[in-house]
Amino acid sequence: MRLSIGLVSLWAVSSSAISAPLPFNDGMYASSLSICDAIEGGMEAWHEYFQSGIVRVINGPQITDYIETGCAVSNVRRDGDRVLFTAQCTTDDFVETVEGGYTYISQDAFHFRGQTLTRCDAAQSIAPDDGFAASTEEIIDLWSEANSGCRGGSGDDPRTMGACGAREEYHAILQGRGWCYGRPEDAEYQKAWQRCN
Repeated sequence: MRLSIGLVSLWAVSSSAISAPLPFNDGMYASSLSICDAIEGGMEAWHEYFQSGIVRVINGPQITDYIETGCAVSNVRRDGDRVLFTAQCTTDDFVETVEGGYTYISQDAFHFRGQTLTRCDAAQSIAPDDGFAASTEEIIDLWSEANSGCRGGSGDDPRTMGACGAREEYHAILQGRGWCYGRPEDAEYQKAWQRCN
């Protein structure tokens, strides 16, 4: 069985470099806040979120995909905003050494495979400068509640129209903060709030 590594954008190489940390804070990184919430909340169906998103856990010189593949990182180097590294990755006792890279955004975020991954703790605590006191996480919760009221209500009920209007307002706030509801290619069941690419 050959390892299909989705942890890094890579090509196979041979290397025996010393482990080195990436220039990112330790923690779980996800392409959507809903993935962070699902994992941290212990939801039994958290794996469904992985169909439409990406998770990486960084711990010093180690990267995992939270499921089965773990990599020891070495030879970390910067080329502009690209963070390049060598990774020795293991899945089910199969080991492969690869060259990989992420695009640096900040110590708490990087771009990978067309998506922005943000450290879960940082994503929930960032306070945008848009005049609203609510966190992005709180606004996502309000949007979800309004979305349920809008989609589940009767078309001639004023409460349904109110929920739909509130949903649109929360949607606009989230978009203003750089969040998007799914990607154009996502099916409806795959859509979740994530940082726009």
